[in-house]
Amino acid sequence: MTREKNRNILNQPTNQPTNQPTNQPTNRNSLLNFFKGIGCISVVFIHVCFPGITGIIVSKISEYAVPVFFMTSGFFAHSKIGDGVEKNIRRIKRILKITWYSIFLYTTITLCFRIKEFSIDEWLLQFFDWKQWVKILFISDLDIILAGHLWFLPSLIYAYLVYIFIIRKKDYKYIYKMIPILFSFRIIISIVVTSLNLTWHLLGNFLVGALPYFFLGNYIANRLEDCRKLENGILISASMLGALTAILFTVFSNTINLSEIGTIICAVSIFLMAANNPSVSINKNIERLGESYSVYVYVLHILIGHVLGFFAQMAGWQNNVIYVWTRPIIVVVISVIASVCVYHIIENISKKYTQARKYTL
Repeated sequence: MTREKNRNILNQPTNQPTNQPTNQPTNRNSLLNFFKGIGCISVVFIHVCFPGITGIIVSKISEYAVPVFFMTSGFFAHSKIGDGVEKNIRRIKRILKITWYSIFLYTTITLCFRIKEFSIDEWLLQFFDWKQWVKILFISDLDIILAGHLWFLPSLIYAYLVYIFIIRKKDYKYIYKMIPILFSFRIIISIVVTSLNLTWHLLGNFLVGALPYFFLGNYIANRLEDCRKLENGILISASMLGALTAILFTVFSNTINLSEIGTIICAVSIFLMAANNPSVSINKNIERLGESYSVYVYVLHILIGHVLGFFAQMAGWQNNVIYVWTRPIIVVVISVIASVCVYHIIENISKKYTQARKYTL
């Protein structure tokens, strides 16, 4: 009955009365957590792909996920009370902690692989190349530690810092004027990258990967009452049209690839649907995955993919048809299980540390 009721809610206009204030983002959004739960699984499918055309299509559809995560951060960064600087500084500190632990983890893993391959000297010399540090600092290129996917974390930190710098002026108009410029720049860069087969890090960085979506999420929070006038039927149709556009340009375009436009439309439509329907609950388990475990799935899935590939190679399964098709699913399952374990271990350690401090004081 609950799921049927939620489906009916999604088919209603969004300008119906709600218990929440219409001009403020709510602290908890069940539908957004659901999309984040699906999103963290989608991120796995981007990096651990199914074979052939199926992998291309699934990967392209999955690209909505990262923009939704950036828009979520921008959405909740917004504050009507004061300028929200202290709140966002606390978030930066939390992301910094996750970033450092993640970098340490992948540096250790890369070191182990390099020792095994007897190529540690060559790897260490790369850290003395100034070009390598330019890539790390300016486009969040962490391929040197087998962690290119971690670009999201430093890019998000940069986005928060830019946002805080601007809101200290207590004027949001600068942020909102930049949104169309940043999205235009992103589309142009995406065309250049795909046409010239350049590194994807030119798209995966804070300037064109994080800021446009972060600022848009913030704008949606600021204009939430107006956004809720959009009907869910229109948003659902737009998300499907965006996904289809992204797929068609990816699969069939031999000249200019405009798939990024489809991805933008899809991601923004999905996020607006969640922002407009915060109380809609579809699946509690997936919502919990999105709310509590998604960041750990994001951090760990590449490591799990490497380990799984290592054992598959030892067993001689790397070209086995069954293994190739089930590998993405296996990585998802192990990543979710590992993330739940890591989350609860950290929670227990945190509780014990807090209790110990109370006794000490």
